[in-house]
Amino acid sequence: MFLGFAPLFPVNVNVYALELPGRGRRFCDNLLGTIDEMVAEASRDIQSLMKDNREIVFFGHSLGGLLAFETARELRRKGYPLPRNMFISAVRAPHLPHADETVHDLPYDAFVEKLKELDGTPEEILANDEMLELMVPILQKDFQAYETYQYKFDDPLPCPITVFGGVHDRVVKPEHLEKWDQHTSTTFTSHLFDGGHFFLHSYTREITDMIICTIMLKR
Repeated sequence: MFLGFAPLFPVNVNVYALELPGRGRRFCDNLLGTIDEMVAEASRDIQSLMKDNREIVFFGHSLGGLLAFETARELRRKGYPLPRNMFISAVRAPHLPHADETVHDLPYDAFVEKLKELDGTPEEILANDEMLELMVPILQKDFQAYETYQYKFDDPLPCPITVFGGVHDRVVKPEHLEKWDQHTSTTFTSHLFDGGHFFLHSYTREITDMIICTIMLKR
Protein backbone atom coordinates (compact mmCIF):
# COMPACT_ATOMS: atom_id res chain seq x y z
CA MET A 1 0.00 0.00 0.00
CA PHE A 2 2.85 2.39 0.77
CA LEU A 3 5.31 1.39 -1.95
CA GLY A 4 4.85 4.77 -3.62
CA PHE A 5 5.71 6.72 -0.48
CA ALA A 6 9.38 5.92 0.13
CA PRO A 7 10.83 7.33 -3.13
CA LEU A 8 9.18 10.70 -2.46
CA PHE A 9 11.05 11.37 0.77
CA PRO A 10 14.52 12.94 0.93
CA VAL A 11 17.48 10.58 1.35
CA ASN A 12 17.91 11.47 5.02
CA VAL A 13 14.42 10.15 5.84
CA ASN A 14 14.02 6.38 6.13
CA VAL A 15 10.55 4.95 5.54
CA TYR A 16 9.56 1.75 7.35
CA ALA A 17 6.28 -0.06 6.72
CA LEU A 18 4.99 -2.20 9.57
CA GLU A 19 4.12 -5.68 8.30
CA LEU A 20 1.73 -7.43 10.64
CA PRO A 21 1.28 -11.24 10.75
CA GLY A 22 -0.72 -12.62 7.84
CA ARG A 23 0.46 -9.98 5.37
CA GLY A 24 3.20 -9.82 2.74
CA ARG A 25 6.24 -11.84 3.74
CA ARG A 26 4.42 -12.85 6.93
CA PHE A 27 1.43 -14.28 5.09
CA CYS A 28 1.73 -17.68 6.79
CA ASP A 29 1.81 -16.23 10.32
CA ASN A 30 -1.34 -16.29 12.44
CA LEU A 31 -3.54 -13.23 12.05
CA LEU A 32 -4.12 -10.89 14.98
CA GLY A 33 -7.67 -9.98 15.93
CA THR A 34 -7.32 -7.25 18.55
CA ILE A 35 -5.74 -3.82 18.70
CA ASP A 36 -3.87 -4.86 21.86
CA GLU A 37 -2.18 -7.74 20.01
CA MET A 38 -1.26 -5.47 17.12
CA VAL A 39 0.11 -2.82 19.50
CA ALA A 40 2.32 -5.38 21.25
CA GLU A 41 3.71 -6.44 17.87
CA ALA A 42 4.21 -2.88 16.62
CA SER A 43 5.80 -1.52 19.80
CA ARG A 44 8.43 -4.28 19.80
CA ASP A 45 9.45 -3.44 16.24
CA ILE A 46 9.50 0.31 16.84
CA GLN A 47 11.54 0.03 20.03
CA SER A 48 14.28 -1.67 17.98
CA LEU A 49 14.38 1.35 15.65
CA MET A 50 14.85 3.71 18.59
CA LYS A 51 18.07 2.16 19.87
CA ASP A 52 20.30 4.77 18.24
CA ASN A 53 18.09 7.72 19.30
CA ARG A 54 16.74 8.43 15.85
CA GLU A 55 13.65 10.62 15.57
CA ILE A 56 10.48 8.87 14.46
CA VAL A 57 7.14 10.03 13.09
CA PHE A 58 4.07 7.80 12.68
CA PHE A 59 1.74 7.62 9.71
CA GLY A 60 -1.30 5.36 9.86
CA HIS A 61 -4.21 4.97 7.44
CA SER A 62 -7.62 3.64 8.53
CA LEU A 63 -7.08 0.88 11.13
CA GLY A 64 -3.38 1.76 10.92
CA GLY A 65 -4.18 5.23 12.28
CA LEU A 66 -5.77 3.74 15.36
CA LEU A 67 -2.84 1.35 15.71
CA ALA A 68 -0.37 4.26 15.46
CA PHE A 69 -2.24 6.14 18.20
CA GLU A 70 -2.38 3.20 20.60
CA THR A 71 1.25 2.27 19.89
CA ALA A 72 2.31 5.81 20.83
CA ARG A 73 0.36 5.51 24.08
CA GLU A 74 2.02 2.13 24.78
CA LEU A 75 5.47 3.66 24.22
CA ARG A 76 4.59 6.40 26.70
CA ARG A 77 3.48 3.84 29.29
CA LYS A 78 6.80 2.03 28.92
CA GLY A 79 8.85 5.22 29.15
CA TYR A 80 10.15 5.12 25.56
CA PRO A 81 10.56 8.23 23.37
CA LEU A 82 7.39 9.22 21.54
CA PRO A 83 7.03 9.95 17.83
CA ARG A 84 7.80 13.57 17.10
CA ASN A 85 4.68 13.85 14.95
CA MET A 86 1.59 11.73 14.35
CA PHE A 87 -0.10 11.64 10.94
CA ILE A 88 -3.51 9.94 11.06
CA SER A 89 -5.52 9.17 7.94
CA ALA A 90 -9.14 8.07 7.33
CA VAL A 91 -10.13 6.89 10.80
CA ARG A 92 -12.50 8.45 13.31
CA ALA A 93 -11.17 9.72 16.63
CA PRO A 94 -10.71 6.79 19.03
CA HIS A 95 -13.17 7.95 21.70
CA LEU A 96 -16.10 8.15 19.27
CA PRO A 97 -18.61 5.27 19.47
CA HIS A 98 -18.64 2.58 16.80
CA ALA A 99 -21.67 1.81 14.68
CA ASP A 100 -24.14 -0.58 16.32
CA GLU A 101 -23.84 -3.07 13.47
CA THR A 102 -20.83 -5.39 13.41
CA VAL A 103 -19.33 -6.61 10.15
CA HIS A 104 -16.50 -8.98 11.04
CA ASP A 105 -18.79 -11.89 12.01
CA LEU A 106 -20.94 -11.84 8.86
CA PRO A 107 -20.94 -14.92 6.55
CA TYR A 108 -18.50 -14.73 3.63
CA ASP A 109 -20.94 -13.51 0.95
CA ALA A 110 -22.62 -11.00 3.26
CA PHE A 111 -19.22 -9.73 4.36
CA VAL A 112 -18.16 -9.15 0.73
CA GLU A 113 -21.40 -7.29 0.02
CA LYS A 114 -20.81 -5.10 3.05
CA LEU A 115 -17.29 -4.31 1.80
CA LYS A 116 -18.79 -3.10 -1.46
CA GLU A 117 -21.37 -1.02 0.38
CA LEU A 118 -18.82 0.60 2.67
CA ASP A 119 -16.59 1.56 -0.25
CA GLY A 120 -13.52 0.86 1.87
CA THR A 121 -11.86 -1.82 -0.27
CA PRO A 122 -10.10 -1.20 -3.61
CA GLU A 123 -12.10 -2.25 -6.67
CA GLU A 124 -9.25 -4.39 -7.98
CA ILE A 125 -9.64 -6.67 -4.96
CA LEU A 126 -13.44 -6.80 -5.05
CA ALA A 127 -13.38 -7.76 -8.74
CA ASN A 128 -10.93 -10.65 -8.27
CA ASP A 129 -12.45 -13.78 -6.68
CA GLU A 130 -9.09 -15.42 -5.99
CA MET A 131 -7.76 -12.27 -4.38
CA LEU A 132 -10.94 -11.96 -2.32
CA GLU A 133 -10.53 -15.48 -0.94
CA LEU A 134 -7.07 -14.50 0.30
CA MET A 135 -8.04 -11.07 1.58
CA VAL A 136 -11.39 -11.72 3.30
CA PRO A 137 -9.90 -13.53 6.34
CA ILE A 138 -7.41 -10.67 6.78
CA LEU A 139 -10.11 -8.01 6.42
CA GLN A 140 -12.41 -9.85 8.82
CA LYS A 141 -9.68 -9.79 11.45
CA ASP A 142 -9.10 -6.09 10.78
CA PHE A 143 -12.81 -5.38 11.25
CA GLN A 144 -12.81 -7.53 14.37
CA ALA A 145 -9.90 -5.53 15.82
CA TYR A 146 -11.64 -2.24 15.07
CA GLU A 147 -15.13 -3.28 16.17
CA THR A 148 -13.97 -4.79 19.47
CA TYR A 149 -11.66 -1.87 20.30
CA GLN A 150 -12.48 -0.13 23.57
CA TYR A 151 -11.00 3.32 24.10
CA LYS A 152 -9.53 3.91 27.56
CA PHE A 153 -9.14 7.48 28.71
CA ASP A 154 -5.61 8.82 29.18
CA ASP A 155 -3.93 12.20 28.98
CA PRO A 156 -3.52 13.65 25.48
CA LEU A 157 -0.27 12.84 23.70
CA PRO A 158 2.39 15.58 23.80
CA CYS A 159 3.11 15.28 20.08
CA PRO A 160 1.39 17.18 17.24
CA ILE A 161 -1.35 15.34 15.36
CA THR A 162 -2.17 15.93 11.70
CA VAL A 163 -5.19 14.17 10.20
CA PHE A 164 -6.04 13.51 6.55
CA GLY A 165 -9.44 12.55 5.16
CA GLY A 166 -11.49 12.14 2.01
CA VAL A 167 -14.54 14.38 1.61
CA HIS A 168 -16.43 11.49 -0.04
CA ASP A 169 -15.44 8.83 2.49
CA ARG A 170 -18.66 6.97 3.36
CA VAL A 171 -17.26 5.62 6.62
CA VAL A 172 -15.24 8.46 8.16
CA LYS A 173 -16.82 11.91 8.03
CA PRO A 174 -14.89 15.21 8.42
CA GLU A 175 -16.46 15.75 11.85
CA HIS A 176 -15.10 12.35 12.95
CA LEU A 177 -11.60 13.51 12.02
CA GLU A 178 -11.82 16.87 13.77
CA LYS A 179 -12.37 15.13 17.11
CA TRP A 180 -8.75 13.97 17.03
CA ASP A 181 -7.90 17.40 18.41
CA GLN A 182 -8.78 16.06 21.86
CA HIS A 183 -5.87 13.61 21.77
CA THR A 184 -2.94 16.00 21.53
CA SER A 185 -1.80 18.58 24.06
CA THR A 186 -0.04 20.53 21.32
CA THR A 187 -0.70 21.35 17.64
CA PHE A 188 -3.61 19.83 15.71
CA THR A 189 -4.20 20.29 11.97
CA SER A 190 -6.49 18.60 9.43
CA HIS A 191 -6.55 18.32 5.64
CA LEU A 192 -9.34 17.04 3.40
CA PHE A 193 -8.92 15.67 -0.12
CA ASP A 194 -11.40 15.11 -2.95
CA GLY A 195 -11.76 11.36 -2.68
CA GLY A 196 -13.16 8.38 -0.78
CA HIS A 197 -11.64 6.16 1.87
CA PHE A 198 -8.54 5.47 -0.25
CA PHE A 199 -7.95 9.06 -1.35
CA LEU A 200 -4.25 8.70 -0.51
CA HIS A 201 -3.63 6.71 -3.72
CA SER A 202 -4.54 9.82 -5.72
CA TYR A 203 -2.75 12.29 -3.45
CA THR A 204 0.43 10.49 -2.46
CA ARG A 205 2.65 13.38 -3.56
CA GLU A 206 0.57 15.98 -1.74
CA ILE A 207 0.47 13.95 1.47
CA THR A 208 4.18 13.18 1.50
CA ASP A 209 4.97 16.84 0.77
CA MET A 210 2.89 17.87 3.80
CA ILE A 211 4.67 15.33 5.98
CA ILE A 212 8.09 16.47 4.74
CA CYS A 213 7.29 20.15 5.29
CA THR A 214 5.99 19.45 8.79
CA ILE A 215 8.95 17.40 9.99
CA MET A 216 11.55 19.63 8.34
CA LEU A 217 10.08 22.81 9.82
CA LYS A 218 10.34 21.28 13.31
CA ARG A 219 14.08 20.67 13.07
